[in-house]
Amino acid sequence: MELWDAYDDHRHLIPNTCLVRGEPIPKGMNHLAIHAWYINPQGQLLIQRRAFDRPLGPGLWFCTGGSALRGEDSRAACVRETEEELGFTPDMKDALMPISYKSRDYFIDVFMIPTDIPLSALRLQQAEVIDAKWASPEEIDRLLADGQFWHVRYHEMLMQFVQEQYDV
Repeated sequence: MELWDAYDDHRHLIPNTCLVRGEPIPKGMNHLAIHAWYINPQGQLLIQRRAFDRPLGPGLWFCTGGSALRGEDSRAACVRETEEELGFTPDMKDALMPISYKSRDYFIDVFMIPTDIPLSALRLQQAEVIDAKWASPEEIDRLLADGQFWHVRYHEMLMQFVQEQYDV
């Protein structure tokens, strides 16, 4: 059973309250989720293909992501989700969080994390991730246009951030 901290609509922790993954989230309560985007020195982003039996975005390419567990902040969730899904421990010292927003019943923190890990060093969690690759922003845009990439509302903002911040 996966437990999450509960936050109010202003992102204040609700003491002595937790949410259970898979159970309905009561009105006025939210949980915390992350998207971790890894960027290499060539300006390519590390993307992963979700397993075909995943309930959300089956078979689509996307970044590493997931929900923060009870007691975790979003940075700790980034590290844990990356270790679980890709099999490496990210160095968060130069991580940036260019986007953070509230959706239906969760807050999402979007991180950009520099790394130059080779694909051969990844250890994919086969139950969730079936492939990974480095892709340019242009390739990601093509995958998105072809319906092969999970669309998020911040996509254009993220690609602009990558272009401006990393001179891609």
